[in-house]
Amino acid sequence: METQFDVIVVGAGPGGSACAALLAKRGLHVLLLDKNPRAGGRMMRMEKDGFQYELFPINGVPARGSHFEAIIGELGLESEVELIRPAPAGVMSFGLPSGEVKRMELPSDLSSGLRLLRFLEIRLSQLPSSLRLMKDMMTMKGKALEELDDVTLEEFLRGYHPSETLYAFLGTLAEGALETPVDLACASEFIRIYQQSALQGSSRYVKGGYGHMFETFAGSVGRNGGEVLMSLPVEKILVEEGRVCGVEAGGRRFYTPIVVSNASIQTTVLNLVGAGHFDKEYLNYVKDLHAGWAYAGYRAILRKPVFQHYTNIYFSHKTVITSEQWAAAQRGQIPEEAYVFAGTNSIYPGMAPPGKQLVYMGMTCPADPDTDIEPYLARVKAIVERVWPDVFPQVESIESFGPGSVPPVGSAQVLPGQGGEIYGLAQIVGQCGRHKPSATAPVRGLYYVGFSTGHGLGTHGAADSAVSVAGLVQRYFQVHRYQWQIEPWPQG
Repeated sequence: METQFDVIVVGAGPGGSACAALLAKRGLHVLLLDKNPRAGGRMMRMEKDGFQYELFPINGVPARGSHFEAIIGELGLESEVELIRPAPAGVMSFGLPSGEVKRMELPSDLSSGLRLLRFLEIRLSQLPSSLRLMKDMMTMKGKALEELDDVTLEEFLRGYHPSETLYAFLGTLAEGALETPVDLACASEFIRIYQQSALQGSSRYVKGGYGHMFETFAGSVGRNGGEVLMSLPVEKILVEEGRVCGVEAGGRRFYTPIVVSNASIQTTVLNLVGAGHFDKEYLNYVKDLHAGWAYAGYRAILRKPVFQHYTNIYFSHKTVITSEQWAAAQRGQIPEEAYVFAGTNSIYPGMAPPGKQLVYMGMTCPADPDTDIEPYLARVKAIVERVWPDVFPQVESIESFGPGSVPPVGSAQVLPGQGGEIYGLAQIVGQCGRHKPSATAPVRGLYYVGFSTGHGLGTHGAADSAVSVAGLVQRYFQVHRYQWQIEPWPQG
């Protein structure tokens, strides 16, 4: 095959596959490389015993008006990728101080504030401040929202003196959305995600699975004149004279003036490019980017269906985790109460054999791939047996997973204690909003795509990044393409 391209995209995860597809559609000659046999990264499609599923559980937000809709439309893939918007979005189970577990269907949006407050048993005296908090979160925008880039979510919520139960509900939502302690989480980022869920719907899936969508994105690269090489890990991003000139993969060299890396920023800088190409200040900045939490749990096949909805969550008045509690958990003091997510995609046609169900059940854990997940698994099992007692009696087969499952399919671990993140980096105060890491690297022609340079929950953040990075790359290419014809870029 040829070895010279307009742009090379390293990694076919959600952000990389979408960005590569957009650039190829817009006329650039693209090479997409990935170490996995299929596109999708952590959301790669798996097949086993008649089931189709992602490696890890996923719930897309927002349901309507997501970047994925725009990407699918621009690529002309409406007949190949169909978005599903379940209603209701799921069921939440809430452990009250009395020990009772209440249940409520999650509406397809979160705009029904009074219904939620009744479910949380807000006292009449606390109703005015609770309604004011919910209203402000729904309507805040512009300068007022930007000012919260420098405020923790805990500081923001405590300013309204919320009830214990409302604080627990919002704090637990933040854990699921940002995967970081409430006293470090960025208030503005959480509110933006909350508004998207409330106004645009809180659940989205893909017919055939998310992995199918990312495979379709990768396939469109080839249909639009690009090349896709799977099962080919990139060992090095080549840099000369302060600008990229290609990549080395599988002992071969491919040349380009532009590289878009879907590996994490830390992996890209410290591993693929190398610290010697960056100044000390930038290296320290990259090393200080905060890694989010990971997820430890079970993937089980049930003899018969137990869950009727994709999303099933449990939280209580004691499940909000602070950084102090998190530090204690890392020392082995696992909280008695924990936010547990249980999900199944088997409710969608074609994803499971008739009469059976595949479920995920898990909780937050450290991102260190070497974490001993057994205490977390024990806590998950205890909570599931209490909240959803019908699950384990129906287990036909079961396997566990945790942060150690992430690096083989995602970014490599390059710093101690990191590498197994659910989402990625930079969800804390000082690293969100206007402080979000730039997608443009100090090395000319190098860009970062993926959740850590986008806004929004999970894959939506990756899609947000894909759209913006595709625009940056396209403009950079248009500005310099004629210069490169006269003065070609270095080629190793």
